[in-house]
Amino acid sequence: RCYLDTSTRVNGRSPWLVEAVGQHPRSGRTQTFLSEQIWTDLSRELEGKTVRVLIDPDRPKDHYIDLSDYLDRD
Repeated sequence: RCYLDTSTRVNGRSPWLVEAVGQHPRSGRTQTFLSEQIWTDLSRELEGKTVRVLIDPDRPKDHYIDLSDYLDRD
């Protein structure tokens, strides 16, 4: 899901966060992963889609949601 992060404001605007739920490959547990702040609402683009989550094997709590297929590149 993609939702507005109203706890942060920059120049009067709030960024968006993507929340992904999946199975952690090492623990096998279901885990929620949060993206970095983004400035585009990807709700429509991500609906029903799968996103890649990269996890640091040495630091399992460190992760990155790869949204490069959905964000405009200038």
